[in-house]
Amino acid sequence: MKKILISLAFLFTMVLTANAQFYAGGSLGLHANKGNCEFTISPEVGYTFQNNTGVGCVFDFAYDKATKVTGFGVNPYFEYDFCTIGDKFTFYTHTYLHYAMTSATGMPTDHTYGVSLHPGVIWSVTDHWSAAFYVGGIEYMWNQPGGTAFKDGYGDFNLGLSTSIPFAVALYYGF
Repeated sequence: MKKILISLAFLFTMVLTANAQFYAGGSLGLHANKGNCEFTISPEVGYTFQNNTGVGCVFDFAYDKATKVTGFGVNPYFEYDFCTIGDKFTFYTHTYLHYAMTSATGMPTDHTYGVSLHPGVIWSVTDHWSAAFYVGGIEYMWNQPGGTAFKDGYGDFNLGLSTSIPFAVALYYGF
């Protein structure tokens, strides 16, 4: 609990000292198919430094109606902006650390840990509003099924390149 309070105090300090560098936003996801409905909401906060770098965190909340599975994830990241075209487009990459937990009613909680690298482009629509477009990247996830020891989990390496490349859009407001 003490670590959480220290982290929140650090986040507040960043917010109060921000000068058009703090941003908040996120993305929503909805997938409906033959009576099933999957819903995700991913709020995000971040801070951009002057040297084309930044840090942030995405919080994932998910629910699958058919399987009654709920999920929660915390994904801190480091951002590096490697190319800017004019004042409207910036190409970047995010390096994430992942933690997620999912559970179904009456079942043990599953845990997932991982690291990933995702490329994208930011379109600065106005001085305050921007949109980020990104595709699947390179990731390694360690899955620990509910009720098992960490050593009994299994790894999953993914390039994110398939016929159904995950594509996402997120909206941000910069303060």
